[in-house]
This record gives sequence, structure tokens and C-alpha cells, in this order.
Amino acid sequence: MTQRFKTWTLYALALMSAVIAVVMIYGYVQNQIEQAKTHTVVKTVRIVQKPQTRAVVVARRDIYRGETLTTDDVAVLNVPVEAAIVKGVITNPQDVVGKIARQNIYKGEWILPQKVGDTAVAEGSTAHVAQVLEPGHRMFRISVTAVTGLLGLIQPGDHVDVVSTFESTDSRRMISRVIMQNIEVLAVAGELHAPKNTSSASSNEASGQANASSVSARLTPDVRSMITLNVTPKQAEMLALAMNVGVIQLALRNDTDTRLVKTQGTSLKLMERGKSRPPKLRRKMQRETIQILQGSQIEEVRSR
Repeated sequence: MTQRFKTWTLYALALMSAVIAVVMIYGYVQNQIEQAKTHTVVKTVRIVQKPQTRAVVVARRDIYRGETLTTDDVAVLNVPVEAAIVKGVITNPQDVVGKIARQNIYKGEWILPQKVGDTAVAEGSTAHVAQVLEPGHRMFRISVTAVTGLLGLIQPGDHVDVVSTFESTDSRRMISRVIMQNIEVLAVAGELHAPKNTSSASSNEASGQANASSVSARLTPDVRSMITLNVTPKQAEMLALAMNVGVIQLALRNDTDTRLVKTQGTSLKLMERGKSRPPKLRRKMQRETIQILQGSQIEEVRSR
């Protein structure tokens, strides 16, 4: 009896210990949960409404100056109103269909009213050609050769300098001078834009040959040797005078070079003087000698 009583007593003590342990653990866990709730930062989620958009007409492909825009050349892009900061954007594609491009418009670029002609005109008409001009500018066509006009190298959109060679007013010497700089080339042999690039080299070569043959077929030899420049009325007067008193040549510029270089021109006398001038010798700069110690070896190096 005594042994059985001791056994049940041990079982009761063990059970009470387990219950006490469970209660303590539960209390600890609850305490930790309450502390975590008090220190947890509640993030506020802001619900943003759908932004108001605006339709903008963009170019679907690269459009060259002088080309007539069609429905396949443009697309409509919906952009947020805050992003459309440019005033006067075109929202209806029909407002540009049938008009010509006054400048190159690249794929994905917004089409603004300043980049297209005011009215839709027939391809190849005089009005079609004149629409690529900005207000206050004139088209001036000059006759050139393969040498004086760099035919085959100059394309529409390039910029050139005009060099004039003429006789002095006292008829004693010939003078060569750059009379105009950074002049835009509007057309070469009647074409307002360079041939388009195709996807493959073979198709590009074939289309180039076809384009050249078609242009040669419809242009006279006089037109094929013509280059049209974009000038002001004053520059047109200078060109007309230079063509009547002497000869002119074109010098092709780099697309990124927009500097206007001051020049006084040259003559035969100046060229002769230039030949007799001795070359200028630059004095050699004194070089410093530096000693480099590597282990037990010493090496002398001269600075550049």
C-alpha cells in the first residue's frame, strides 16, 4: 500500500509540473506576441487611380524629309497627361496623312505640326517641294560637276561650305574665298531625300540600282548635275554673283561641325609667299631624368 501511494504521488507531482510548465510557456508566448504587436509598424498602402492619358501621334517608321505621310506611317500612343508637356501635339492621325515631312522624323518620335507641311499636295508638285522650306528661306539650285559638287558623295540633308574663285576688282589677281558656310543641301538631282535603307544588303543593292535607274530615266542630264541649297535671300544674291563672276565649289562638312571659321581668303601672291616661308622649328623641351631603384639596380627613365 505504501509503495503504491508513493507511485501515485510521483505521477501527480509530474502531472502538476507538466501543467505548470505548459501554463508558463503559454504565458511567455502570449507575452511575446503582445510585445511584437506593439512594435510592429503598420504600412499604409496608397491606392493610385488610373492616370488620365492623352493620344499622341508618333512615327511608325523612319520618315525622310520630303516624303508624304500615309496611314501606315503613323500610330497613336496613349501617354499620361503629365508627360505630354509639349504644346500643340497632334492627336488625330488624319491630321498628318497626305502631308509631307519638313524634316527627318524617326521611329517612335512625336509628330509635331512644325515637322510636317501645312497642306496636303500632290507628290512631285512645286508646292510639295516648297513645303520643306522654313519661312524666310529660299531654294537655290546650282549647276555642278562631279568635282565641283562632289556628286556621289553629297546627299540631301548634308551641310556644305561654298568656295568661290574670282578675279579681284582691279583685275590683277585671282582670289579664292569661302563665301558661305554650313549651308544645308535640300536636294541632289531632284531628289529631296537619300534612298531608304533596306533590311538586307542584297535588297539594298537591288533597290539602289532600281532607284538610280528610275531617277536617271526621268531626269535630264542638266537636272542630274544640279544641287539645291537652302539659303536666305542675301545668300542667294551672293551665290548668283559668284556664279557669274567666277566659279564655285562645294566643300562637305562633318554633320557635327557647326562652327563658322573666319577666313580672309587666299590669292596667288599669298600662296607664293607661303612656299618661301621656312618651316617653324619647335624648341625641344628639357626632359627630366627620374631614377628608379629596383633592388640593387638603378634605372634612369626620362619623362616625355
